[in-house]
Amino acid sequence: MSADGRHVLTAEEDGARLWSVADGRCLVLATGSATHALCFSPDGRMVAVAGKDRVIRLWDVGDGLQVRTLRTLTGLSAAAGHLAFGDSGRLLMSGTTGDHTVQIWELGSGRCLRTFTAHTYGMHHVGFPDSDARFGCSVGGHPELPMHRWRLPETAYAAEQHVIKPCEYAEVNRLGELAKELLGDARQAMSNGRHRSALGLLTRAREIPGYERAPQVLAAWHDLGRSARHIRLRSAWSRPPDAGHLSFGAITAIGVAAGGRLTVSGQSGGTVRI
Repeated sequence: MSADGRHVLTAEEDGARLWSVADGRCLVLATGSATHALCFSPDGRMVAVAGKDRVIRLWDVGDGLQVRTLRTLTGLSAAAGHLAFGDSGRLLMSGTTGDHTVQIWELGSGRCLRTFTAHTYGMHHVGFPDSDARFGCSVGGHPELPMHRWRLPETAYAAEQHVIKPCEYAEVNRLGELAKELLGDARQAMSNGRHRSALGLLTRAREIPGYERAPQVLAAWHDLGRSARHIRLRSAWSRPPDAGHLSFGAITAIGVAAGGRLTVSGQSGGTVRI
């Protein structure tokens, strides 16, 4: 949602849509690629859309009556999953889960100023914490990972070299088989009343990249919770107010306008609520 609460941006399989809150009018931002992340600039006149094709596109949306493409940012080795503008609108931060990196872009030139290697388990959020755009923050995709604070140098800078190490299919398949094996052993331990062993096995399964919130692993985790004593909060998911009964994973995105007066949520069934 834009800071002034006038417009909502939603992700689509082939781009994005810009909605007017006042009358429900919609403008299509066609990219030809499924959208993985999107955000408004602080003044609401520009939007950034990151696609599955590893391209970030900048759009001038003005007052919402018409849109035009400003620039494309290329060179990512994985699709960006998170975006954030600096307060001045001059810089953009992107976070990619596929290669665990954070990029800072200079929008005037389209250059990537710096690439930082970030969290082992990907990330859940990137952003500029204050008005000083020389600093950025990223939060990892694991509840026990710290928040990282990144700093740009004072003088002229250029993007550092980054060696790409893609994850081979064999490794992805191995991790999937390992998670399946741990889940099966945990279910067997639960049926035999060995709850402590089941807890250890499920903890190991959730530590595998990509399986922290896997539905089948969480289902077993919740079943085990009926026979275990809860001693601390491991992780949490927020629900917007007045959303009614929702199944797990129903809400896929949420945004808040400045001042907190309006909130927008996107649901897996294709519904957007304000």
